[in-house]
Amino acid sequence: YSHQQKSIEICAEHREKDDKPGLVVTAGTGAGKTEAFLLPILDDLFSTKTVGRGVRCLILYPMNALVNDQVDRLYNWMIGQDEVTLFHFTGETQENKRYADQAGVPNWEPCRFRTRQEARGLEDKNGRPAAGDSARVPDILITNYSMLEYMLCRPQDSVFFGQALRAVVLDEAHLYTGTLAAEISLLLRRLLLRCGRRSEEVMHFATSATLGSSKLREFGSSLFSKPERLVEIVK
Repeated sequence: YSHQQKSIEICAEHREKDDKPGLVVTAGTGAGKTEAFLLPILDDLFSTKTVGRGVRCLILYPMNALVNDQVDRLYNWMIGQDEVTLFHFTGETQENKRYADQAGVPNWEPCRFRTRQEARGLEDKNGRPAAGDSARVPDILITNYSMLEYMLCRPQDSVFFGQALRAVVLDEAHLYTGTLAAEISLLLRRLLLRCGRRSEEVMHFATSATLGSSKLREFGSSLFSKPERLVEIVK
């Protein structure tokens, strides 16, 4: 699809530049909006080395049902390698291997972290204390904005936030209007401050099937806290 190709081209064009774009992607239901951000993000993560600590990509959904659906989809794409990893962090995510076993959580392939302690680099997949190369945080963190709020407040989750952050995604962006949009914009500013990053240094995506056609650049600029010159509209 043309909107997927355009997203890839925009992100590839800015990869070596200091200022990263913010993309507002709007397309009909079933038109492949998810691929419009996942393809350029995966391309970027596989093409660049990790610099600094913390996750490299944060994907935010407004509700857990959407998180669960999309994390399984992304996991199926990433099976068979462990160069780029992901983690699904919601209130349902188990703390450690013992609780995960009791809850019947599947033993996923190495590209997907299973527990909070594993994602924090404190235990390996066998539940033993992690050390050496196994003590790594996920590249992609998928969660909802309520959980992100908690994570930013909890010392034990500080390991997820650092200068490695390269991309932030807001799916179902049409829900972020009025007071909620202001809260999400401020939440993203807190995230960037915590990571020691400027908005211009991080790629941003907002996707929706039902965003209006007017003032999308202004909407993206306010939501991402980016200058309008860095906001691209992809329809």
